[in-house]
Amino acid sequence: ALQLFIIVLVFAILWYIIFAIVKAIIRPLVHNKPWLRQALERDYERSSKKMFKEIGLEFTKEEAIEYTMNDWPKMQAIYLQHLVGSMFCIPS
Repeated sequence: ALQLFIIVLVFAILWYIIFAIVKAIIRPLVHNKPWLRQALERDYERSSKKMFKEIGLEFTKEEAIEYTMNDWPKMQAIYLQHLVGSMFCIPS
């Protein structure tokens, strides 16, 4: 059990560092870019407005876009984590 705990701890620390690096790299590249703002505006009208309301968040359109724009780099890091995890499944 100790070996498994050490492996989990190492992976947790590794992914924490990777997330911090990826977010630091991606954020300046995308924050307040017109293409991302337009995409988030469309997403707000299509689904985010309803989703935020359902979970009890009363955001204006601008607040929702700002919230999502700040969250966007973290989501890209999560997608990267899922991609790496999926790659571990290929050999099996």
